[in-house]
Amino acid sequence: MTTSIYQSIDFRTLSYSFTMQRSKTYIGVSFRGALPLSEFIGEILLELGADGIEERSVGEAGELDLAVDYGIEEFGVAPPPPPAGPRELLCAFKEEQWGVVQPQLDRLVEAFLPVIPDLSYRWERLPKLNSVARWRADLKPYKLAPGIGVAPTKQHIPLHDKNRWFIIPPKMAFGTGEHATTRIASQLTAEWTKRGDKVLDAGCGTGILGFVALAKGAKSVLGIEIEADAVREARQNIKRNKFTSRMTVQKASILQAELPDHSFDLILANIHLNVLKAWWQDIPRLLKPGGRVIVTGLLVGQGRKLGRALGPAATRRVYHSWIVLGFKG
Repeated sequence: MTTSIYQSIDFRTLSYSFTMQRSKTYIGVSFRGALPLSEFIGEILLELGADGIEERSVGEAGELDLAVDYGIEEFGVAPPPPPAGPRELLCAFKEEQWGVVQPQLDRLVEAFLPVIPDLSYRWERLPKLNSVARWRADLKPYKLAPGIGVAPTKQHIPLHDKNRWFIIPPKMAFGTGEHATTRIASQLTAEWTKRGDKVLDAGCGTGILGFVALAKGAKSVLGIEIEADAVREARQNIKRNKFTSRMTVQKASILQAELPDHSFDLILANIHLNVLKAWWQDIPRLLKPGGRVIVTGLLVGQGRKLGRALGPAATRRVYHSWIVLGFKG
């Protein structure tokens, strides 16, 4: 079913929209249906450029934990009956994309109606500036992993607190570590990092996973990031947190970066599924014997699509509709 959906959506037509002038608004989209929507259409929405995917019961304030409510195939757990009542899946699109994306969403709903007969969606145009102001007003320091916290400024660090704090000023485009995948990946990184490790942070964004590894004793971190703005932010954060002697960031695609064989003890990968799949077979070449890999940024169920180059996952952790996988050589 999913293959036919992909064939019916022309992702290439989306590329031109990013050259248009940035708008002061964004498009908020709400899908509704009786089944776990992120399992059926979550990956397709990400392919179309959706941001901030979140599933909940209609009227529910918080996100849904699919590990509890549906069971997870990776764990071999038989799914219990889904919660009663309709589901709601929320996401957002850039205003510049909407003229191309909306017809694709119409086709997506039509294609899935045989599976989810009550599937529908609605959308509204929302002011980006108001949402940014509200988001900034809610910023506060928080614990990222045992002994490690993140604060937007030095002034936000609690007095007399002995945890290790990273200063990462808020940037909506790149995040400060509050996303579900970053939190659980940070916790696993803190547990799996060994003193003296050489680390590769693929898709490093602001650099936060690499910072966790350094705080736990890693000798060095190489960050790879394709987005120029994210590279600039990561380099500023490296200076801000005094990691310049231990962490560097390259602007490159992980598929094109020239990396030496068997040179990393730990690889952290926060990459889109399609890029990760294309790179997956190359990862064993980069690992030292006994090396470890932590993969994040995946929706529940997507781990099955990576192949067997690293064997079965040693650990799987789920938060809401996201999953983090850990592999050990």
